[in-house]
Amino acid sequence: MKYSKTVLIVFLFLLSVVYAQPDVMMIPVANQSEHTVAAIDENNLLLIYSSRNTDEKVDSLFLIKSTDAGMSWSSPVLIKTLQIISINQPLCPSAYRLSSGRILLGWSVFSEGIYTSYSDDNALTWSEPVLLLGPGIGIAIKQSFYPQFSEKPNGEVYLSYVNASKTIASYRRSFDQGESWESDLTEYLKRTLQNPLWLYDAGLLAYDDNTLITVYEAAYSLSPPLRNIYVKQSMDNGNTWSDSIVIAGSNKNESRPRIVKTNDNTLWIIYQVEDTLRLDQTNTLPNNIFYVKSTDSGVSWSDPQQLTKYLRDDSFISASRYTDKPFLTFRTQRFVNHSSSLLGYTFAFMIPEVTVEQYTPPVILNYNFLTFAGLKDTSIIFTVKAVDDDDISKVYLSLTDGTYLELFDDGNHNDGEAGDSIYGNIVLLSDFRNNQKAGMIVNKLKLPLDNTGRIANVTLERSFADSLIVEDNLQNQAIRAHNFFVRSSGSEYEESGIIYSGGFLLSGYTNGILWANGQASSSLIENYKPGTVGSDPLDPKNILYSVNANDAPFGSSWQNWREAVSLGADFYDGDGDGIYNPVDFNNNGIWDPNEDMPDLIGDKTIWCVFNDAQTDRLRFVGIEPQGIEIQQTVFASSLPELENVVFFRYRIINRGTAAEKLDSVIISVWSDPDIGASYFTDLAGCDTSLQSSFIYKSTADEPNGYGENPPALFKTLLQGPVVSGDISDTARINRGPQIGYELLPAYKNIAVLSSVNFMRSDPTRGEPLNEIQARNYMRGLLPNGNILDPCTDVTGGIQGNIPCSEINPHFWYSGDPVTNIGWINNRSTDHRLMLSVGLFDLVKDEPVEIIFAYVAGRGADRLNSITVARDNVQKAIDEYLSNFSSLAYKPGEPTYVIDNYELFQNYPNPFNPSTTIRYDLLEDGLVTLKVFDILGQEVKTLVSSFQPAKRYEVQFNSEGLASGVYIYRLQINDFSQSEKMIILR
Repeated sequence: MKYSKTVLIVFLFLLSVVYAQPDVMMIPVANQSEHTVAAIDENNLLLIYSSRNTDEKVDSLFLIKSTDAGMSWSSPVLIKTLQIISINQPLCPSAYRLSSGRILLGWSVFSEGIYTSYSDDNALTWSEPVLLLGPGIGIAIKQSFYPQFSEKPNGEVYLSYVNASKTIASYRRSFDQGESWESDLTEYLKRTLQNPLWLYDAGLLAYDDNTLITVYEAAYSLSPPLRNIYVKQSMDNGNTWSDSIVIAGSNKNESRPRIVKTNDNTLWIIYQVEDTLRLDQTNTLPNNIFYVKSTDSGVSWSDPQQLTKYLRDDSFISASRYTDKPFLTFRTQRFVNHSSSLLGYTFAFMIPEVTVEQYTPPVILNYNFLTFAGLKDTSIIFTVKAVDDDDISKVYLSLTDGTYLELFDDGNHNDGEAGDSIYGNIVLLSDFRNNQKAGMIVNKLKLPLDNTGRIANVTLERSFADSLIVEDNLQNQAIRAHNFFVRSSGSEYEESGIIYSGGFLLSGYTNGILWANGQASSSLIENYKPGTVGSDPLDPKNILYSVNANDAPFGSSWQNWREAVSLGADFYDGDGDGIYNPVDFNNNGIWDPNEDMPDLIGDKTIWCVFNDAQTDRLRFVGIEPQGIEIQQTVFASSLPELENVVFFRYRIINRGTAAEKLDSVIISVWSDPDIGASYFTDLAGCDTSLQSSFIYKSTADEPNGYGENPPALFKTLLQGPVVSGDISDTARINRGPQIGYELLPAYKNIAVLSSVNFMRSDPTRGEPLNEIQARNYMRGLLPNGNILDPCTDVTGGIQGNIPCSEINPHFWYSGDPVTNIGWINNRSTDHRLMLSVGLFDLVKDEPVEIIFAYVAGRGADRLNSITVARDNVQKAIDEYLSNFSSLAYKPGEPTYVIDNYELFQNYPNPFNPSTTIRYDLLEDGLVTLKVFDILGQEVKTLVSSFQPAKRYEVQFNSEGLASGVYIYRLQINDFSQSEKMIILR
């Protein structure tokens, strides 16, 4: 008879399924360790386990059943709830089915003793527990563990257990199937100087009416302190005992022995062996399961056979007689390998010589990556140590951007030596975009930001992967599901920190009453919340909006900018309709000047809006919100001439909730710079010619900071508020190369009003504690309102024989430290700087804009860094004066795929007088493109020529044509398509 190839394959597959040896099976109970199993018959099984609530110090015994030989299990049923004294106290449950069908259950209560109970209805109900005490006196008799049952052929029942001090193994007998127990306790195994030093676990099995066999775990030596499995026999009901026989005796710890006599009178001892492979992240040694058996009543034993080879933990064995083989349960980690934890467990079962372990997934021993990453880092090295009983075929990370990164063990991917089970690779980090926080990290000066106006004092987390997968040749997987992230806090410049915190202060008058507020976190001033005035700070719209120059044009960041625009953000209105609608009209994959785009300046722009709604204040207590809204735009470039600069634009708006006009307002750009490793060696200064305040070091920095050449940091006003001026004045409002600038004749930009510095915890020049002190600082005064006299200043001195009368006392330390001329700060400490500009009014809904920059510089030494920083400030000023022309957005090359003939909608449409018509040619051919009126009369032929396959754009001028609807039609080869367009005069 002939069979088709398909039928034969199916037959062989079914045959393999029928005769396949079963694998280790999971029992659906998670994260429990103590359990016991009892077999009723070949199909009916019950498993009892403990579940502990350590908070309430409660331990509960639960029961689950199987009626199909372990293939499925019932829901848990509560047997008993117990109070516990210590969370480390074991319950040690043990169950045994007698020949009569009765099921015995025993457990240990640390402070009370051993309890026993029984059930005659297959564990539906249980008798009242009986309390049995252990050997010893006092509290010792109440501390016994590992109860185990056994039955003689004549029905006599034995209950054995070990005392808490691990010195005595004892048993009691029952002559009524476990309803009562004899009062005398027989001690059959004791610790002595020559015999075991410690008894960890012991069990007694009644082989027949005269023979008792004990298997126990003991340590005979402290050097090395190994535990092994031993057997003793008694042929006269325990009166005398044979010498101990070593069952395994390897150079590894062997423990948890369980002895079972099956229906064919074979003795089985099942035990666990501790591996020497330490799971590094749990600091535990895993176990595997072995067995030996005897077919001659325990006279001789087979060689040890290994049941499990999984490289994580299989332990806490329980076993029951089950036909001619034991039914074995144990705790395992193999089925929780898809977990964020290395410690999860479930139960499993197998039948020796029937079950063949097949599912042994790889083991992730540990993984390492940069857990604290600086803002300057754009990549990290990720390594994982993974092992398996089989060969590992693939290791990879599932990255948060939806892609996968493979890790290698070839010695070429930062993974150590080839073949050392360490897999590695470099992970390129994605941008900080978690809505409330972001990093301006495009050049050397890197600043974290949040959506309340805080600068630098912001902790950022950057997720890069959500799972780690290890796969072996059999396609078994270990998956570590986890949010892999790196964290950074504080600003950075090159290799160290430079700004601890930044922000601003505002003060003014509302109906003659002074107020002050701000965002200056290290001075405990935090009065601003996310969002526009009156909005919910938790509204998902009130976030940071970030757009990069390398983002996909018209992609997600461009689309998300719609929400920013709805809150007040600027945009480039390419089509001139006053509505932000970022659409690639000609579908060429790049931005064109007639298309809308975000207010993107430089390599990255971050925008948010916040308002003074915070009323629970540590400073300025009692000051009500003034209805001030600040729209903050931060942008920067990686260009070499601007790589030390980050620009800020504040658009300050009075929304009128307190008054139609807020008078005599001053804004201070506030910062708490900390340069390098030692911020107590910072000195402060200001440069009036550059409208800047600055910080620099009094000495070289420590080696773990900047060393011999620490940088200097400037804070520079580039554009002050616009106020009325003389007829010869012209104010300037720069909004970037896309949007342009505005010149206002007869107005002027206010220059810097003052530059001051205060010191943490200083009694006379400390933090501004109220609105009066804040206002005085803004005016260039001491907190008490007095002028700081340069001639009597104890924290500075005048160098170069300059008269005091020539020094403006509102600009503290305006001398030049490089030449050592002028008013020089000579007290190094933890300075806070305030660069203030004012006075101006905030009229309802009339924005006032200022632009400033943080500018760093690093030279050959601490003073040369000031010179370098000044040069960088001048570059920032020049860039501002050019309206940031170097930061104009540069579209890339067109990117599109032609996969068909297509005639696109003209743009703009409607139009007057001209529009653009675009079409794609899939193949070369003779092309005609004509325009018709609504009656079908030809108006104009735009194209009539042979053209090669590519994309084309044609300009159509409607001069001489009336308003109305027209048709344009493309024909090439066998393709023809028409579209409508509208001329609107």
